[in-house]
Amino acid sequence: LRGVHVLSKFVWWVCGDNDTGDDGTAYLAYTVNGGRSWVRLQPAGRAALVRGYDVRFATPECGYFLAANGSLPAGATELFTTCDGGDTWVSQGSRFTNLFDNDLATRIAVPDNTNPEIAANNAVIVGNQTGAPNPGQIWRLAPTVF
Repeated sequence: LRGVHVLSKFVWWVCGDNDTGDDGTAYLAYTVNGGRSWVRLQPAGRAALVRGYDVRFATPECGYFLAANGSLPAGATELFTTCDGGDTWVSQGSRFTNLFDNDLATRIAVPDNTNPEIAANNAVIVGNQTGAPNPGQIWRLAPTVF
């Protein structure tokens, strides 16, 4: 387990990776009953996701999921977004400013804002830029409207 986001008393999201040898894939899961049962998800067409790093929701409908993609150089991170409460997830790599194929982003921050349009369209991703003299890196999600 690497990332946890609590939306309400009963709705929680978690992500991580399965290093037990069963399938070696990243996982993203949620509960709507305070943890009594869980639903595990995988973004469509992304069997190469090997490690889930973080999950954050800006609103109950708009969320972000970071996962290492084994098909990218050095297992670089891929960002996915949902705007339907987690039913579908779409890759958003092209919305990053200055994100390269060998970067490893590991954490997501979203604004604590009561305006859902502002909260849903702004995110900051932090992690490491492989090979850089200063490995700490911050990426800003390029603006768009869901």
